[in-house]
Amino acid sequence: MKNAYLTLLILINFSAYLQSQISIIDSLQSALDTAQSTQSKFRILNLLCQHTTPKDKTLAMSYARIYDSLAHSIKDTYQIGRAKVLVGSIDFMSGEYNKAAEAFLSAVVDFESIKDSSQIGSLHNNMSAVAWAQNDTMGAIRYLEQAIPFYTGSTKIRRLIINHTNLGNMLKVSGQYDEAEVYLLKAIDYIYQINLKSELGGPYAILADLAVTRKRFEQSELYCNDALKYLSPTKDAQLIAGVWRTKADVAMQMNNYEEAQKHLEEAQKIVDINNLRIIETGLISHWMEYYVKKGDFTKAFEYSERLRLTRIPFWIQKETGISPN
Repeated sequence: MKNAYLTLLILINFSAYLQSQISIIDSLQSALDTAQSTQSKFRILNLLCQHTTPKDKTLAMSYARIYDSLAHSIKDTYQIGRAKVLVGSIDFMSGEYNKAAEAFLSAVVDFESIKDSSQIGSLHNNMSAVAWAQNDTMGAIRYLEQAIPFYTGSTKIRRLIINHTNLGNMLKVSGQYDEAEVYLLKAIDYIYQINLKSELGGPYAILADLAVTRKRFEQSELYCNDALKYLSPTKDAQLIAGVWRTKADVAMQMNNYEEAQKHLEEAQKIVDINNLRIIETGLISHWMEYYVKKGDFTKAFEYSERLRLTRIPFWIQKETGISPN
């Protein structure tokens, strides 16, 4: 569950989502055309970038450039920095990680000049996401650790929840299990402090996976149940599928194959309904492991072949007629 929970990296299934955005984008464009104040224009342009990035990154970048031009026209250092954050975020979502890093680091200079520690902390989080996307786990951890002192003011606790959840996940991946648990439990404490229970699902999901890694299967089952209690089916489909996979892991370790199958079927249902192809490979691997443990080697081989085909580049599949489906 490496990518299970990373704020900048949250992967949403946009298939139904995109249709609902068209009217919103049209309304925002109309509002921008009639906006009188500069601050209103900044607010609307920011929203336009958010809503167009999943659909049309070129259009999103055009709005970010307008934002940047407006910020420079009034020589507002804060807004110039925010424009760079928008540009970097769009580059990140486009897979242009080096460009994203350049934009984020340039924005840090702007916010340092006006001593805006909150924005500096957020940019450390963004740089962590860039490092994470480039498989630099230790670099991602360092950026998150460096971000912590910058979180101040009314948003401090909320930002620490995100920071500690991300940090716990990365430390888990890097094998630093004790440290990972400390940060995840701190995140849960912060969530209860501000009574934001809707955010409990993420930390609990990672703790559940961590407990399996440490062979604490009963503890993992409890964390899985806590995660499912708080995760939103409409917002957290990927995380929920991951939790069902973790429950299947626990069941297989306990040689309860009937339960393991039920849990994998729940995960499969979520993947299929939400078209979560980005995590399909992991689920196929779980099915293969399940059939190996059960001794059904014919089925295990079938899933082994499916796993192999999912790793064949799309253009080769197209040319040869090979398809994983």
